[in-house]
Amino acid sequence: METFKGKPLFEHQGYLYTVNKKSDDKVIWCCRNYRHGQCRGRLHTINNQVIQI
Repeated sequence: METFKGKPLFEHQGYLYTVNKKSDDKVIWCCRNYRHGQCRGRLHTINNQVIQI
């Protein structure tokens, strides 16, 4: 999935996450509504496998 600006989106347990930081194979995602205070969740993935919520 992608945002309307073409950035990647990740869906997990009914929430949408956008990329916050990237390294070689690890990506840190923030909940899409993080800035609006509706969702404060962050997610860590390696090769699209969730490793930490």
